[in-house]
Amino acid sequence: MFERVLIANRGEIAVRIARTLRAMGIESVAVFSDADREAPHVKAADVAVAIGGRTPGESYLKADLLLDAAKRTGAQAIHPGFGFLSENAAFAQAVADAGLTWIGPPASAIELMGSKTAAKRAAEDAGVPVVPGIHRDGLTDEDLLAWAEGQKYPLLVKAAAGGGGRGMRVVDEATKLPDALQAARREAQSAFGDDQLLIERYVETARHIEVQVMADTHGNVVHLNERECSLQRRHQKVIEEAPSPVVSPELRAQLGAESVALAKACGYVGAGTIEFIADAADPAEHFFLEMNTRLQVEHPVTELITGVDLVELQLRVAAGEELPVTQEDIGVSGHAVEARLYAETAAFLPSAGDVLAAHFPFGDPGVRIDGALEGGMTIGTDYDPMLAKVIAHGPDRATALARLDRALARTAVLGLETNAFPLRALLRDDDVRAAKMDTAQVERLTFPAPPADEALATTALLWTLLARETTADGDPLAARDGWRVGSSGRLRWRLVVGDDSAEREVVLTGSPDAAEITLDDETRTWTGAAVARVDADTVAVTLDGLRHAVRYAIAPDGTIWVGRDGWALPVRQLTGAADGSATSTGSLAAPMPGLILDVRAPEGTSVKEGDPIVVLESMKMEIVLAAPMDGVVAEVRVAQGGPGGRRRPRRQCRAREGERRVSRVLRSTARPDEANRTAHEALLEDLRDQLARVHAGGGEVAVERHLKRGKLLARDRVERLCDRGSAFLELSPLAAHGMYDGAAPGAGIVTGIGMVSGRPCVIVANDATVKGGTYYPITVKKHLRAQEIAERNHLPAIYLVDSGGAFLPQQDEVFPDKDDFGRIFFNQAQMSAKGIPQIACVMGSCTAGGAYVPAMSDETVIVKEQGTIFLGGPPLVKAATGEEVSAEDLGGGDLHSRTSGVTDHLAADDADALHRVRSIVATLNDAPAPPWTTRDPQAPALDPDTLLDVVPPSPRTPYDVREVIARVVDGSRFHEFKEHYGETVVTGFAHVHGHPVGIVGNNGVLFGESARKAAHFVELCDQRGIPLLFLQNISGFMVGREYEAGGIARDGAKMVTAVATARVPKITVVVGGSFGAGNYGMCGRAYDPRFLFMWPNARISVMGGEQAATVLATVRRDQLAARGVEWPAEEEQQLRAGIEEQFETQGHPYYSSARLWDDGIIDPRDTRRVVALALSACAGAPVPEPTRPLYRM
Repeated sequence: MFERVLIANRGEIAVRIARTLRAMGIESVAVFSDADREAPHVKAADVAVAIGGRTPGESYLKADLLLDAAKRTGAQAIHPGFGFLSENAAFAQAVADAGLTWIGPPASAIELMGSKTAAKRAAEDAGVPVVPGIHRDGLTDEDLLAWAEGQKYPLLVKAAAGGGGRGMRVVDEATKLPDALQAARREAQSAFGDDQLLIERYVETARHIEVQVMADTHGNVVHLNERECSLQRRHQKVIEEAPSPVVSPELRAQLGAESVALAKACGYVGAGTIEFIADAADPAEHFFLEMNTRLQVEHPVTELITGVDLVELQLRVAAGEELPVTQEDIGVSGHAVEARLYAETAAFLPSAGDVLAAHFPFGDPGVRIDGALEGGMTIGTDYDPMLAKVIAHGPDRATALARLDRALARTAVLGLETNAFPLRALLRDDDVRAAKMDTAQVERLTFPAPPADEALATTALLWTLLARETTADGDPLAARDGWRVGSSGRLRWRLVVGDDSAEREVVLTGSPDAAEITLDDETRTWTGAAVARVDADTVAVTLDGLRHAVRYAIAPDGTIWVGRDGWALPVRQLTGAADGSATSTGSLAAPMPGLILDVRAPEGTSVKEGDPIVVLESMKMEIVLAAPMDGVVAEVRVAQGGPGGRRRPRRQCRAREGERRVSRVLRSTARPDEANRTAHEALLEDLRDQLARVHAGGGEVAVERHLKRGKLLARDRVERLCDRGSAFLELSPLAAHGMYDGAAPGAGIVTGIGMVSGRPCVIVANDATVKGGTYYPITVKKHLRAQEIAERNHLPAIYLVDSGGAFLPQQDEVFPDKDDFGRIFFNQAQMSAKGIPQIACVMGSCTAGGAYVPAMSDETVIVKEQGTIFLGGPPLVKAATGEEVSAEDLGGGDLHSRTSGVTDHLAADDADALHRVRSIVATLNDAPAPPWTTRDPQAPALDPDTLLDVVPPSPRTPYDVREVIARVVDGSRFHEFKEHYGETVVTGFAHVHGHPVGIVGNNGVLFGESARKAAHFVELCDQRGIPLLFLQNISGFMVGREYEAGGIARDGAKMVTAVATARVPKITVVVGGSFGAGNYGMCGRAYDPRFLFMWPNARISVMGGEQAATVLATVRRDQLAARGVEWPAEEEQQLRAGIEEQFETQGHPYYSSARLWDDGIIDPRDTRRVVALALSACAGAPVPEPTRPLYRM
């Protein structure tokens, strides 16, 4: 055995090798560059040799310096670790030529496996399946392009030498292949000094499975089971585990046999890994990928499940010993998972900086830390950004995952960002837990950002604690705790989280022991917040009633880093002006640190938005930085070959006047027209009259009778139930308008969304003044619509019951069908099963089937001597049984609260009952946070009142829908999508009262390109989880032979399909016409908008009345002409007039609202408020994850 071994590496792998050398009694020799003079691997070795230089090319990649260090220290062998020269055949041969032992395979095996083409031939010869492709040496671009002709895409371009994702491109179509070949060659030449490429089939949904082998010089080769490495981003492994959760014992044996055969075929010695890609749907279909002729980064998971020290085996076989284990000795014990901790942002981009402190969960059960990180180190961009490996082992996979998650939560690196927080999110992903993984999965996921609000609150508390500690024994006047006579301290800061975050205002009132903290003028508030010291660099912080241990460190510039649960964020205090104003400079900053490869646009260059400015190499990738706007490059701050990083802008791009296009503020181009306002005001006056009639209920006599019974009216009950002064979004108040001879105003029921004890709820209140609250067919429909809104938006449903049940004269339309009266109770059961609270308040009669409303509710209140519940009332009981009983004795509050138990709370009167309902709602769990990111609301730059001036009242008169958008969205800011394509539909992103929305608004007819554009945008919003707002003013799709030949039906079908299958909340406002198939494409009622509202000037029908009259008149004229009959013009005019009158009546918003084709008619000036209320209602329900990619239409 050796007496002294040189470790030709650095960082955690050098520390790992030194640990085994020490255990075996072998002296270790470290080498170090100028940058690593005080590095942990230097301290871990027995002897350390300076080899100079700061970069890898000046130190760890210099073979002569390493050999000289070995000679000077008397080392007998060299262990290369991984990376650097570990797979360099020339260096391995040089070690052997120097009379030293190379702890690894012979140079011939490294050279063979280092060539992807030769490796694939060797694998084929050994009977190992390989991916179909072109693999020979010396392939030119012409050779590769010729082979690719006729091949099915996607294809994978790979560097023939080296690995790790460099020189690799996935190409999804033939037109992109030439550029991909050029980029891959450049990257391969830079990384490996060899620009040879190969192409092969790309397995789109693949798992990465690899087998660990070990071979000695006596011909013995064993495999040590497989590892699963499918969780990758940009071809870099993120999470590795062993064994693979999808490999059966039979497949394990097959993979192992193939790997052993290949190792024997190439005369292998030492540790090696054969990598396979396997079909995610059927892992048994697998292909050889490559062989790594070194120790792998992820080797610890194999060690943990086999109990074998792989480094020790490497040393023993290199020393000529026979393998101490046979294949029969190797088993599987439990499960192990490894996470690579990188210096990265939450977006997986490299970060750099000084490590202020590093905390790891050493000693946690089942946890192993392989690292070489400590406070005081500087992490730059010259070396790989991996900081450490956190590994967990358990008896099963679930335990190992849970232990790893907890270990990452207890990991805190302060001074630079790491990927610990997104790693935890990845471990908690349902598919990862279920082992449904593939190599593209990480790139498909959206990872949560660290909680900036909690970091701000924590920092504020920490500052108050530090102020108390530093001034406890000093001058109290110097204490920065905001104390005043007769009041608690009040401190205010302007803070920024991270490098690029917006300014935030934080106010703390109180002391470190008991404080109230508010952010940004009370947009977020914590009461009962507190902080207490645990040790020198740890405090216990209480927020929202939860106590957390928080690590912290203070940088030399005063920035405080705080971290817990895997996240760590820097918080710094701003100085200077307090108005928060800022000027956009058009600066172009690199998204990550790296090396500047090329400067495409020097100072003074005129550029267009999207033009390449700088080419940066980082994280084994070429990244093109493009101009953010049209303009002129004003200043150059980098040079080719120099460093680039996130801390400073790389370019300043000065915008030309009027050329900023992103999220622009819309300006009005319409001229105000007094005639427009006059017409709209007339329509609104009539709408107010119609609503007043609905509010009058069943008439004076019925209202007076109701009030004499001590009852509140339905709308008064709603008013008392909702939070004082809060909004109530009433739904379909004109239901049944013009129906049933006017006997059912509002359909005898009030429905809507209101805030109850701080929680948005759907409220259904029977109006007993309208036919005793009985249910007409349209009443049932309105009740069911309210329940649909509650269910789809996960809103608690509150039923204020005061109803005589079904309206018997129309029982055939109320009782028997699927969507009739019985569906109410079905919906209640379904919602309760889904955890959507159902609360009933019986405030009057509740008869027959209606008795199931309170009986099926989660919690029920009944008013004493007023509310009654029975399946059969006194008359029916007497007729059926002869029993005479009063309504109160049969089903009153006392009976059901004290005897039957049907109700849960007995109230004295209406006011008491409503108070009890509010108390019940107050006990519910808090509503979930919105599934999208909200921001502070901002009023439109254009006054919504001016909508009446600029929008024509007639759907026949064209106008630009941007005029509506500008008066609805926050700040009138609109980020338009495909502005110059398909211009009859307008699409783009905005915010309404802080909620993000994707807007689809149209200007009349839809053409094929308009439909394709809208379909693309709808899918884009659906993919991003952004709610959709449709502004309908649609006359239909374009007709005519030219357009039919162009596929208008197909294009329209794409749009209709995209709208129909979108999972995000959809809200529709009909601002003009809604005609024909355009109604479908623009999310009409049949396409499940969460809410649909109409303006008073809107019209809805299969086509316009004049168009319908022309069509039907033409048909009639042709019929008469066929019989030789002349059609008098007077008769034709009568027919036309009748049809136009019919369509005008049936297309009127009153007709629509009466039949619940919409959720109500609104004042155009209230559009912003109504949309905002609808979005708030939608925000309580989760948005399902995307299930398909975005297909560009």
